Amino acid sequence: MEEDHASGVLTSEGARIFEFPRISREQKPMVIFKTGSVQGRLYTIGGKDDTVPVRLEGANGETLNCETDIDTAARLAPLLFKQVRIHGKGEWERRQTGGWRLKKMHISSYEPLEKASLKTAIERMRGVGGILWHSNEAPHESILDQRG
Repeated sequence: MEEDHASGVLTSEGARIFEFPRISREQKPMVIFKTGSVQGRLYTIGGKDDTVPVRLEGANGETLNCETDIDTAARLAPLLFKQVRIHGKGEWERRQTGGWRLKKMHISSYEPLEKASLKTAIERMRGVGGILWHSNEAPHESILDQRG
């Protein structure tokens, strides 16, 4: 019956004796709960309960479903339509094509992000003494060594 993708019932005089259910070949996706971070454009904060739904637009236009408490939602409100990075415990689902998709995250903290060009970001890091590539003969090796 499995090979034929069929189900069946064994009956006797109209009474159901045994049922042969159809076996599903679809595997349920793996789900894990893990603390992590995501970032995107904050576009929705709202709700009427103690758990407030929050939505971000990810880098590829996907919706990142989140939730938080009322106090955190109130502090997030001035960042509406701005880029933010949120941190919290997330429910992640393994994609059949590989990689992971965020199903939902409970926001425990956040930080606003500023849009800046790569050139501007590098100039800022140089300004605080964070990049000394010009004085290093092997910058890539040095970076990998520092990563431990």
